[in-house]
Amino acid sequence: MLTAEERVRLIRAALENNERSAAERHFATLLQESSLSTERWLRRVIAMTPALRNASAYPACADLRQELALYLWERIAIRQERAWEHTYWRALIYAQHHVATHYMREAGYWVDKSAVLQGRQGVASLVVAYDETAMAPDMLSAVEVAGDVRAVVMRLPVKERAVVILRYWRGMKERDIARALGCTDRTVRTLLQQARNRLGPLYEGPAIRGL
Repeated sequence: MLTAEERVRLIRAALENNERSAAERHFATLLQESSLSTERWLRRVIAMTPALRNASAYPACADLRQELALYLWERIAIRQERAWEHTYWRALIYAQHHVATHYMREAGYWVDKSAVLQGRQGVASLVVAYDETAMAPDMLSAVEVAGDVRAVVMRLPVKERAVVILRYWRGMKERDIARALGCTDRTVRTLLQQARNRLGPLYEGPAIRGL
């Protein structure tokens, strides 16, 4: 049986040889072989989140699994970070921690410490720290608009939410998103259009119209 590190090398070798389907098969196998660690991680995250200790934990777990898979593909296949070839399981632990912190804060389940000091919840990865008392009215409105946008984006179906976040918040190009998600550029464009169609009725602010 191959080690996880050997599997990572096979993924990269397949991509170098333009064997996309082989790379995806190896990646799917790698995720399966990591499933025990992933399930333990999910149980820890849910145990740390009182708001999810009921049926609402199921969609959160599904989102976290996808976010972790996206993160791993980006680091292993796109960025080709060397740590994965040498210490996969250690890198996986870091990835799980990063994904959980990012997603749970973004979804509003975990509270950022700096936001607590300001007397409000915050999402560290998406919100720039600000002082309301020093803001002009138009600047405050812009921050409120950004908060509204994040709220409605989190209501999108998982795949549509993923392409919106990757395209507009992480600045990835459509072809790179397609590689990360294992689909075509056309599928990415379709998902973005579907997301715009869903977001329009939910929120008509300037940030949505600009997507």
